[in-house]
Amino acid sequence: MEWWNWDEAKYTKPGGVWTFDDQLSAGPFQVYALLISSSILVAIIMSVISCRIRKIPITEVIISLSFIVPLALIGASIFGKLDTSKSQNFLDLIAFWEAGMAIHGGIIFAAVGTVPVAIYVTRKYKISTLAYLDAILPHILLAQAIGRWGNYANHELFGNPMMELTPDQVDALSNFWKNLVTVNDGDYFLMHPFFLYESIGLGLAWAAIVGAPYFVSIFSGPNKKYKDEFSINTKDTFRSFIFWNKDFPNSYQGVWNNGFVEKINSDERQKYEESLDSYKTRWSKGKALYKANNPDSYFVLHSGVKVGAYLFFWNIIRVSLEVFKAEGSLFIMNDKPLSVALISLTAFAGLAMIIFYQFIAPYILRRPEYKYEKQYFYLSK
Repeated sequence: MEWWNWDEAKYTKPGGVWTFDDQLSAGPFQVYALLISSSILVAIIMSVISCRIRKIPITEVIISLSFIVPLALIGASIFGKLDTSKSQNFLDLIAFWEAGMAIHGGIIFAAVGTVPVAIYVTRKYKISTLAYLDAILPHILLAQAIGRWGNYANHELFGNPMMELTPDQVDALSNFWKNLVTVNDGDYFLMHPFFLYESIGLGLAWAAIVGAPYFVSIFSGPNKKYKDEFSINTKDTFRSFIFWNKDFPNSYQGVWNNGFVEKINSDERQKYEESLDSYKTRWSKGKALYKANNPDSYFVLHSGVKVGAYLFFWNIIRVSLEVFKAEGSLFIMNDKPLSVALISLTAFAGLAMIIFYQFIAPYILRRPEYKYEKQYFYLSK
């Protein structure tokens, strides 16, 4: 079946059809490189805003980006070019300004560089590493969505043939679609724009993860339990993203800060401390600690859920396209079953992380004094 096993090499550049060269340029710059650079900048800016809104220190994180970003670019380039004809020598492999990047490699290399930073900031500020990752990882989806248009600029990431076209039909296409036309044995074919599908999917996934807490607040939160004291104002919420260095008490984050994040119930803390010796298991002790820090029993998206959601959505989108890719464009080149299986396993790992961090971790991994969804209270003894 052609959709399952097709040869990308048979579909070549159609002379006189594409409206720009193989590598689109903007003055002296390649559009591919510009888009990749811009996507990284967007992810950094959004991550900084997310950290500031949640009052998470970011100085060390920003400094660490000076070596984490280059590491990620080099990793993405190596993974993307390792099994291609471009891998003539090491310099070719690390040429991240050239086409052929694999995000898996970027994440692996960035993760390695992030470990010492994560250990340091976690101990210094007593903030869970998961709180940092929740503020950063979702925005990589947005960066990936932007970066996918670099594939269009390089005539990359086509899917399987969508339909065969006559010369007259090719002439009638808009410039956007003309750049998706290829030739096979003298016949014209319009290819599926996988870069577009993936860009839309990643953008929607980013919006879903970032918007999830706001959706939760419709059903649970200080604004629901104490309506007279707390009310969320849409205008203030929007302004809080623009002027993220100011406080807006009636914004979403302002309401949750005042009604949950910064609220400590002294009576609950005292009851927890007085009962410490009575807890026989880690689970019972952790559950009591959680209850004492969330006495109003708000439904909260716990630290780490966004990390799992990132892995889940990203790989669900990937696997839905992987089954239609040519053999030479697979995650594991020339082995579609293995490629699909590995990406699927990563997606299921993300789903498992969502379940674990939402329903289990709060009762076995929480420690007093550390910040997760909020700064847990300090013990007085």
